[in-house]
Amino acid sequence: MTQVLTPADSFKKVRHWLSLLLTLLLLWYIAAYIIGNWDQFRYLRIIGALYIVYLFGIFMVIQLELSIRTLVVMRRLGLEKMPFSNWFRIFSLARFFNQVMPQGGNIYRGYTLKTKHRFSIRNYVQSYFIATALELVVNFLLTALLLALFFSGLNLGGVNIAAASLGTALTIIFLPALVFLVLRKYTGSNRFLKFVGEYMSQMATALINLRFLSCYMLLCVLSFLINVFWFFIAFKSLGTTVGLEAAVIFPLLRRIGLMINLTPASIGILELSFAYFTQILGLDFSIGLVVGALTRCVGFISIAALGGIFGGFPMIKRLKEKKREKNNPSSQALD
Repeated sequence: MTQVLTPADSFKKVRHWLSLLLTLLLLWYIAAYIIGNWDQFRYLRIIGALYIVYLFGIFMVIQLELSIRTLVVMRRLGLEKMPFSNWFRIFSLARFFNQVMPQGGNIYRGYTLKTKHRFSIRNYVQSYFIATALELVVNFLLTALLLALFFSGLNLGGVNIAAASLGTALTIIFLPALVFLVLRKYTGSNRFLKFVGEYMSQMATALINLRFLSCYMLLCVLSFLINVFWFFIAFKSLGTTVGLEAAVIFPLLRRIGLMINLTPASIGILELSFAYFTQILGLDFSIGLVVGALTRCVGFISIAALGGIFGGFPMIKRLKEKKREKNNPSSQALD
């Protein structure tokens, strides 16, 4: 029997192939640049093992801080108390599954928290939006402040990056509030708008807590500074002279790139964006490519290692076996 694709399925299929095509084009461009400018990649020969150890160590600190920050939001929305080791296992496995299965980690974390810790999917989604919005606000504000202090003339396409960062932060702060006020006034009998309005009201209630906001904002500031130092070490490992003040743009680029996945995990997009901004700072285009690839590899290996420690690989194997059984029920019946 021929399976009929729904419009949503067709859109997903087209998006998948377009994403794959874009990935191949970007990788082809990067490979062609490397082959044609191999002499520029002399930095690869001077990367010291000690710097690699530093990068892995700092990334593990980043993972630990992110897990604490995520837990703070979920506790605010009603997640029951549990040993931190249990939470870190759930968090690490979710990050690992997201690397090997699109959105697989988010589904695993939401399902695990709902079934084993009585944390509703609704609260889980709310915690994601709250955490992302607050983190972006802090990142954009800090980026705007530091660029205004040290690189006030830094422009992208004629637009001042510090001013654009400040404008984006203010938009994230005030746009949801404006939408919420409009929804409260015009929902009427529309069930969908009423649901969205109630949803945003619940998130606003969760945010109106000075202790929570101050704690979470401080963690976001700490995260930003650790990430800046991580990129500073990455540039330092290549023998370049990018200062801490110049490294502030890269954590924000990485965060935005990982959110907007035009290609899987923004492969090619992050590397080229790093290379472009590195060139704006007066360094070789090649340095940005290497820093992008280096930080990506460190992150991927670290997350995979944590996933392996907590049993992620056997879980994926069992999931694939169940999927095969589901797709071939006749073979199961014969047994």
